Amino acid sequence: MTDWYAREARLTVEVSERMLELAGIRSGMRVLDLATGRGEPLVRIAHRVGPTGLVVGVDPWMDALEETRRRVGENVQFQAVSADAFEFVPGSFEAVTSRWGLFSMPDPVAVLRRARQALKPGGCLVAALWAEYERIPWYSVPREVAARFGQLPPLAYDRPGPLRLATLELIERDFGAAGWVLEHVEERECAIVEAEDLGEWVRFFFPSWVTPAEELQRAAEPYRKDGVLRLGGVTRLVVAR
Repeated sequence: MTDWYAREARLTVEVSERMLELAGIRSGMRVLDLATGRGEPLVRIAHRVGPTGLVVGVDPWMDALEETRRRVGENVQFQAVSADAFEFVPGSFEAVTSRWGLFSMPDPVAVLRRARQALKPGGCLVAALWAEYERIPWYSVPREVAARFGQLPPLAYDRPGPLRLATLELIERDFGAAGWVLEHVEERECAIVEAEDLGEWVRFFFPSWVTPAEELQRAAEPYRKDGVLRLGGVTRLVVAR
């Protein structure tokens, strides 16, 4: 079976590295990573902060954390809890990171408040968030196909999912409600899936969607370049203090 997570990590290296750059990650820092999952960007952060630093990864997905644990050293700790329930000493971190995780949380404002309390004065949060629906074909292309063959919930920007923080207005609203001030926002185009059988990827990540192979391949064909089919989209990198 294809390791889709490893393939995504390879395709999105530049996003992870840019997050570290924006957060100013350096040797000896203490960093909190929310929605760690399978280790992006936590593993890179752990290497950057070195043995004198510390990274704490938070995620309720125990299997993913266990897999990530095998790839890091003693400068990493894990908490298998939701991001609104992690334990911390106030003012104990110099940076917080979250790559494509905040939008999946039931109450991102509560998580953002908690993250702000965990930061030292002057610390920053760097988050990767997907842009609007029409700008993220990795999601819109298979969803449009699935919508023709089954009933899907209507698109919504106010519930957990890729669109939860997909506009600048939503980002400003929720970050502001949590006490953050936006310092920098930039957009980057990136692919997250590279596949000849796109149906295998959809079945893995969206098992309830009905996406006939021929229809899916036809819809995705415009995204083939140099003989390779890649789907991705625009991600926003947000820096807040």
